[in-house]
Amino acid sequence: MEDLFSLLEELTVLTTEEPRTIIGPLTYGLDKAAVTELIEKIRNSLPRELRNASENAKQAELLRFNAKAEFDGVVANAQREADRILADAKTEAEGIIAQAELEQEKLVSESTTLNLAKQQAESILNEASSKAEVMQQDALKYATRLLSTVQETAERVSKMTSEANAKISREESPNKIPSNAERSNERIRV
Repeated sequence: MEDLFSLLEELTVLTTEEPRTIIGPLTYGLDKAAVTELIEKIRNSLPRELRNASENAKQAELLRFNAKAEFDGVVANAQREADRILADAKTEAEGIIAQAELEQEKLVSESTTLNLAKQQAESILNEASSKAEVMQQDALKYATRLLSTVQETAERVSKMTSEANAKISREESPNKIPSNAERSNERIRV
């Protein structure tokens, strides 16, 4: 349809130009008024839909152009939004990774500290156990010495008591002859 109107337009242009010369005085040309009238009759005799089709085609082309521009704008906006969302997601992911790395370092540090504390506690317990064992042995040695000293002292006290009793007995019985054991005790004393 658009071709038909374009052809009619070309025909109109041809009728408005100056006649052309072919050879010398010969010219060809058309009766401008008759051709223009004929073109108008053709245009008017076309159905209304056909006459409106050219206008509709122009409007359709304009709508297509506007729709493409709008589509391009929507695509551009969508791309910008996708880029922004991607950038936000990347930033958030980097933050999460950084936080996870900090937590990991903290846990490793705490684990290291815990292991060190366990080692120190074990060392302290071992040292305390060794010291306790040494102290127990020293206490046992001291108690043994003390017991030995007490036993020696008890023996001396017992001996002194026996001697004192013997002396008292002798003094009470002056006429009594000392026994061999009493004599040997006396010799030891001297």
